[in-house]
Amino acid sequence: MKIKFIISIIIVALSISGCKKGENHPNQAPETRIFLDTISTPDRLTSVVTLYWSGEDRDGFIKEYEISFDKNTWISVQTRMDTTLRFEISGSTTADIQFYVRAIDNENTPDQTPAHLLIPIKNTVPQIHFDATKPIPDTVFSVFSALWTASDPDGEDNLDSSYLKINNGEWLSLPKSVDFVTIVPSQPSISGIQTAKIYKGTNALLHTHLLEKINIGGTNRLYIKTKDKSGMFSDMDSTALFYISTKTSDLLLIDEHAGTSNPKPEAVYFTSLANLNIAFDYFDLNANPLPFPNPALGLYMELYDKVFWISDGTEYPQYGEQIYMEIAANTFQNYLNKGGKLLITTKFPNRFNSPPYANSSPVFSFSPIESFSTAPGQARIPTDSTVFPVGTFSGEYPTLKPSVFMSLISPFNAKNANDNLFHAQIQPSGGWIGPRSVCGTTRFTNGKINQVFFSLELHKLNGNLAAFETVLNQIIKEEFNW
Repeated sequence: MKIKFIISIIIVALSISGCKKGENHPNQAPETRIFLDTISTPDRLTSVVTLYWSGEDRDGFIKEYEISFDKNTWISVQTRMDTTLRFEISGSTTADIQFYVRAIDNENTPDQTPAHLLIPIKNTVPQIHFDATKPIPDTVFSVFSALWTASDPDGEDNLDSSYLKINNGEWLSLPKSVDFVTIVPSQPSISGIQTAKIYKGTNALLHTHLLEKINIGGTNRLYIKTKDKSGMFSDMDSTALFYISTKTSDLLLIDEHAGTSNPKPEAVYFTSLANLNIAFDYFDLNANPLPFPNPALGLYMELYDKVFWISDGTEYPQYGEQIYMEIAANTFQNYLNKGGKLLITTKFPNRFNSPPYANSSPVFSFSPIESFSTAPGQARIPTDSTVFPVGTFSGEYPTLKPSVFMSLISPFNAKNANDNLFHAQIQPSGGWIGPRSVCGTTRFTNGKINQVFFSLELHKLNGNLAAFETVLNQIIKEEFNW
């Protein structure tokens, strides 16, 4: 059995006893006392122990104290009169520690009968639990995250590492500093048993080893345990069973729209994409909110060549009344930087038409939008108006017509007017004045279009269904075909 200990100082004290005046006498050795005489063996302590002692010298003063665990090797603690010892026990769950302390007087004479204490200690089992407040959803769309908490009554420093596995796979060791991972199947398009990548922390640091035996297109259960420095393992904790869907397409439709508008966006897009023979995977963000959007959303999007994001500009109280695209602005930008193609259609809340949001929202960081009009009133598109292509796009795209009266439109000033794709015939109301652009583009470093952004609800522009479907087809199959 091997025992290690670490000393940390809590209090610094000095014990000085004055010398009495009078005749010279031979120097007397000092006396040392430990404040605790005995510790009963049944009441074993944890591996972290705090001890106190004192010293007395009748004919001088205490210069320093020394401690020992074998009465042979002594360690000076200077004038300190207490210490905290953390023992690391190997090969056993209990140990009996022999502790000695002696005072050294001003003439370098040590206590000839050092104070002694037998310290019966035990190594306490560490604990680990998955976070119950944000469990893994019942159904997972390729990517999922897990959070846990590990603890040790002997002190957090006594933890050594954590171990993770899925189903009947091998245990995978993780540093004790890791308590959050995001897991991505190595081949999400292939159903069956395979490996998965592990990304550590919110900064998504890729782990060096793969997680084995993940089941795509089937049910899974994740397991966790932790180990302390003595080699003692905690009880194992596990998640509930969850299903991992198989990726079926290179296009992902992320639905963040509440679906309360008329016509319903899902009905319009599902029908038109089917008519165009465009396959897609569908993720309803309202029905399946991500427990940990960062980094799961970005890793999920990166599995797809193209992402179609539909939104109604809902503001979320839990995110400080931001719309989701403000929360995920860096995620969208990183996706575009890595070669992803992004089609976005959204309304904007009223606050975007007034400072500071009209000019400084995080949405502007990745979109073609520079700002919105701050004029009072609102921009509207009646059913007899049109939304028409401009610039170099005028010969490539048809004119769109609304199927319903569209109010609270957010035309924008573009970062580059040459990137505008559609302008609208605007009916101003209440004194509104402003730009006419309702759709713009951005380009990748290769000069190809990698983003088409509609600042209105695109599904309401299906008054001419053939034109509407031609626009969808042109963006997804032509502009994004690189």
